[in-house]
Amino acid sequence: MKKITIAATALALIASTMSAVPATAAPASAAAAKYGKECATLNAVAKGKGADGSNLVCKKETAGTFKGKRIWAYAKYPTLKSLNFKLGAGPTSGYAGFANDVAAAMKAEGLVSGSITNESVIGGSGAAALNDFMLKDRGKAGKAMVTGYAMLLGIQNNKNSARVSDNIGVARLMAEYEAIVVPATSPYKTMKDLVAAIKKDPTIAVAGGSVGTLDHATTIQVYKAIGVDSTKLNYVAHSGGGEVITSLLSGATKVGVSGWGEFEQYVNSGDLRVLGITAPVKQAKIPAETLKSQGVNVVSQNWRGIMLPPGTSKANRNLVIRAVDVMHAGKTWQQTLVDRNWGDNYIVGDTWDRFLKIEEKKVVTLYAQLGL
Repeated sequence: MKKITIAATALALIASTMSAVPATAAPASAAAAKYGKECATLNAVAKGKGADGSNLVCKKETAGTFKGKRIWAYAKYPTLKSLNFKLGAGPTSGYAGFANDVAAAMKAEGLVSGSITNESVIGGSGAAALNDFMLKDRGKAGKAMVTGYAMLLGIQNNKNSARVSDNIGVARLMAEYEAIVVPATSPYKTMKDLVAAIKKDPTIAVAGGSVGTLDHATTIQVYKAIGVDSTKLNYVAHSGGGEVITSLLSGATKVGVSGWGEFEQYVNSGDLRVLGITAPVKQAKIPAETLKSQGVNVVSQNWRGIMLPPGTSKANRNLVIRAVDVMHAGKTWQQTLVDRNWGDNYIVGDTWDRFLKIEEKKVVTLYAQLGL
């Protein structure tokens, strides 16, 4: 078992404002207009309220979830000819699952007239896909790349010169919370039990993803939150959630930290027990209390979003942003968030670009503190 000594880090994890499905029970004023909200007066204009900064118009929508309903909508329903998602991982990865869910939602809303495809370029924890995207897809319409927190880490880990923020942002669309689990046979029945055990023996073997991942950072945050020296953490790094689960079920490690989606099946089957999640509030479909409600002040989340290649025209960027905005408000995507237990941390355009640059700086700081 590999013991990794970890320097203390002050990583500030992501804490985004969670938003709910827009209410449509009462008409929204022009000042409060968002795509999909009910409006009162046909042909009224909400200046600059579109996700791309364009105007929204009060009209009966012509397609999608809100077809025939009087809502704040774009003057012309945004439709793309085709879409190809570049992925920095394989066809069964979380990136691919996210891309497939976006594709299904866009198709359901009638936002893409042609095909939606995925293209995996594997290597360098996402660096190979990023470089390929920037070189081969530069300026091309119909090209997009899925990115996430793990890609920022992979880019830094590989010391890749190009950054995700060198591309053109469309939107961040989801958040997934971390879960802390133990084998069903573990003596730790609650988070309180685990905290007491860590305080007694900080070298308890904790399994998670690669060094520098959100799993790793979250574990450090837990140690810091309960007042335990994180340099004593015995973090056993694995390449993916499958290995983490194998490690736990074999008894090689005692505690697992990863995204809830990695553990859900095994918690439901009774093989693992979830002690807590890193959400800011309790999640309806996750059978665990938050760490905060159990006295451990840690909130963290993974996220995924969509980028366009450098050289994309402003007109094309805005068209894609409008299409994604319509998809986000639609019933298929909203149901996907519920089914996947994902948080809705939607931000678009320039706000998404600024978020990425801030996150990249945090990752650089994290790696420096870890001596990587």
